[in-house]
Amino acid sequence: MSELESSIHASEEQWKIEESGAGFPAPINAHRGRMIFTGVAAALAFIYLLHRLDDRLDLAEDIERELEEPVLGQIPQLVLGQREDSRILISELPAEDTFAESIRGVRSTVLMTLGAGGRRVLVVTSAVPGDGKTTFTSNFATTLAVTGARVLLIDADLRRGSAHLFFNLHRESGLSDALEGRAVGPAHGTGMAWPGRHPCGGKV
Repeated sequence: MSELESSIHASEEQWKIEESGAGFPAPINAHRGRMIFTGVAAALAFIYLLHRLDDRLDLAEDIERELEEPVLGQIPQLVLGQREDSRILISELPAEDTFAESIRGVRSTVLMTLGAGGRRVLVVTSAVPGDGKTTFTSNFATTLAVTGARVLLIDADLRRGSAHLFFNLHRESGLSDALEGRAVGPAHGTGMAWPGRHPCGGKV
């Protein structure tokens, strides 16, 4: 007998089974069908809970119902891609462009809502920066001017005003100067096809 076999035999003699464990004679049923059904039901319940907790308003009908205000139109989100210039003006887009069509649709709705009359003042704002207020107002004012209306666009963003960039203007005297009592020059304009513009003014 080799030394290894002697060692294994000696190790086996050191252990003694006092009592055998009680095993289950039949194989355990995994109930896979029940487990799959339970998992799917739990996932659907979790998705439903997330949907109930989501208070975002995705559809125009939801906005009108919750705010009790009419939706004048919907503007598609712009994908600038590789464009270095984020300025987009409707006069530089094809007539059939989706963005241009949506702006003209809002213009038509606003004109029908306001009806004929004298001067009208429209204020455009949003809850957070970057929603596209300047892009919309610059293009909306342009579409109004194209119809022959006399339009004055005032950039009231005194912190980061940029409406002048859409029309290749310099940030000269404007609203902030008027609020401080300084003289303000005439509004910039190039004829009936463009709105008159007052920049936000010098830095405040």
